[in-house]
Amino acid sequence: MQRRKAVSLWLFFCLTGLVSAQSQDSSGWMQDLAVKAKAGFEYFGRTISWADADETAQLSALLFTFRPSLIVSNRVSLGAVVGYGLSDFDTITFRELPLSIELETGKIGGWLIGGELEAALWETGDFEIGVRGGYVFYKGKEDRYDIPGLAVTADVATVPQWQRIRAGLQVTYIPYAYFYPFVRISYDHLWGRFEVQQTIRDLSGSQDVDITGRGKIHVGMGLSYEPIDRFTFEGGLHVIPHSDKVDLGVSVGLSYLF
Repeated sequence: MQRRKAVSLWLFFCLTGLVSAQSQDSSGWMQDLAVKAKAGFEYFGRTISWADADETAQLSALLFTFRPSLIVSNRVSLGAVVGYGLSDFDTITFRELPLSIELETGKIGGWLIGGELEAALWETGDFEIGVRGGYVFYKGKEDRYDIPGLAVTADVATVPQWQRIRAGLQVTYIPYAYFYPFVRISYDHLWGRFEVQQTIRDLSGSQDVDITGRGKIHVGMGLSYEPIDRFTFEGGLHVIPHSDKVDLGVSVGLSYLF
């Protein structure tokens, strides 16, 4: 159910951006097309909790992405996200296995796939207002951990995954040439699942733990800079407050417009 709601929200923002941009320049909607290729890096820390438990953990993720996109009429950008990520889920306790364990996951590598949308809606004075959103899905590789201290061979196999949807408004200050500070206010939802399979000699059991990120409001601050023609550098600081603390992240990217 949560996944269907998130995908529906993502589609809503896509349609909103497309319809608004088309109404701004309907006569030239399909006349100007461009392709942009962007390589990016992102690091974030998110406080996560899981169903039917009071404990929390800290998810730390390091993402390397490639983002090709199609730009329509210099107002709407629709692109794909592919890449590789390292995710550390801190320490998670599993109590529904044959032998309860407290697992320190360490960094787990996995692949990323997703999509993103940017659309400029209108300009007012020195500011441009638009929408920006993205969805990314991470699937970690299977890892195995030995269980020490037993007289028989025992191990645990894990397969983690998480997904994130982020969608909201962006306000950009545009009077400067080649230098554009911006602020974003977005809905941000992260959720996922951590699957474990425990084997103790001839005895086996499994447990799936559903995880959810604390905090749903994302505030991003950063700038886009065009040092030379067709090249754009973008960097940002990301803040997600919630009742326990403030989660932080940073991102940088370099793009080329063909």
